[in-house]
Amino acid sequence: MTSEDVARQPKIKKESLSISILSRLRSEILNGQFTPGGKINVDQVRLNYGVSLSPLREALSKLVSDRLVEADEQRGFRVTPISEANLRELIWLRKLLEGQALRRSMELGGDEWEANVVSTLHRLERLTVRDQINRNEVNEGWEHWHRQFHVALLSACDSPLLRQFCVSLHDLTDRYRRIFARSIDTDRPTGKEHRAISDAALERDPDKACRLMELHIDRTGSDILAVMPHHSISVVSGN
Repeated sequence: MTSEDVARQPKIKKESLSISILSRLRSEILNGQFTPGGKINVDQVRLNYGVSLSPLREALSKLVSDRLVEADEQRGFRVTPISEANLRELIWLRKLLEGQALRRSMELGGDEWEANVVSTLHRLERLTVRDQINRNEVNEGWEHWHRQFHVALLSACDSPLLRQFCVSLHDLTDRYRRIFARSIDTDRPTGKEHRAISDAALERDPDKACRLMELHIDRTGSDILAVMPHHSISVVSGN
């Protein structure tokens, strides 16, 4: 091992720790383990995670840029609140932007793009939405490959900024779905919806693929909106 390798190790460990903290925080916020709109007790989180303040604040700052956390110079950090109005806006923006990104991705995607769509869908279809042991809990494996499938569909779009916006909107919408997951009816055939979108995309039928994607997003939004008023989490009603 060279002296350069030795000097690089602390930096690598620090980056690895920051990524680990960010991943854990993101997952717990998405799952509703931190109350939407609630203040984040940084000292308590630091103790629970067994980490120092610096990488924790770094992770929180990244989540601020992802709009999952809000920062206040006087009051520290809090989890971004949820509301019906915000969810409706997210659904509208997803349909608007993902349609454009999907069309572009279908136009430019080659064999590698097709293989990526097929492989992520295959992995997703082998999993169930709910955990097989505890049916009240989400299946983290399904959640991972569900996100990867949607990312794969748009991955050939040649606008990095548009792809970034779409992924961010997807994550923000999924936060609502995961928070209210226990109340949402799981009988809906989401697997068939994913397969239909994939088939239309691989057949290079942009109108059909985008129409199916829009219906898929609308149905998810409707499922969430139907249970939000009856949930114990405080929700601000939209106009």
